[in-house]
Amino acid sequence: MLARTEPKTVVSARCIFVCGALLLLFANGANAARYQRTKDGKTFIWNNLRGVAEQATWSGLRDLDGYATGEGTLTWYRLGKFVNSYTGKMVHGKFEGPVIREQGQTRLQTTFVNGEKAGDWSEPGSIESHTPTPAPKRESPKPVETPRAEETPVE
Repeated sequence: MLARTEPKTVVSARCIFVCGALLLLFANGANAARYQRTKDGKTFIWNNLRGVAEQATWSGLRDLDGYATGEGTLTWYRLGKFVNSYTGKMVHGKFEGPVIREQGQTRLQTTFVNGEKAGDWSEPGSIESHTPTPAPKRESPKPVETPRAEETPVE
């Protein structure tokens, strides 16, 4: 009788590479920015701090769809402990415009665009306001009456 041999399992370098790439892809996706609910489950906020902070509270209003809106403070927690807070204006759950971050004794300010930091952190008040200055009021010209055709004398 012929001896039956068990097939050997050979792991190729390609298999290791593909599995490693998939693992990195899924691990990165788990830490990607996304919307999440606040601790009370009522408000959606944009979380671009994945892995740093787990839970959040929002002090402001929410729109009809449940997204944070208007002025307020977003406070982040990890394992039940304060991480930091961001105060500014939210639009559809994302910060927009000047935002102040407080962490420990440090207060810093930057500008956010569509929920992402668009500048460097600096001391509050050191960033110039990007609010446009309103144009001075100008008086509109007064209407001038023109004579009607029937009132115009015919010669």
